[in-house]
Amino acid sequence: MDAARNISSKLKALRKGLIKWSRNLCKLQKIITNCNVVIFFFLISLRNIEISLCWNGISEFLSDLSCLLT
Repeated sequence: MDAARNISSKLKALRKGLIKWSRNLCKLQKIITNCNVVIFFFLISLRNIEISLCWNGISEFLSDLSCLLT
């Protein structure tokens, strides 16, 4: 009887942990989405800087910078 009670309590603890984990998973997805948006706008701003620098004849600097970022 003690073994069955022990297994039952472990399964209850596991279930409780999984429920808590699944709630945090939703928050993690929101954080990842927000990070992707920030990275997207950062890359757009880098692209705008690249166009601006290219017109000023400084495209070599930008290619060096892109090599460092990749």
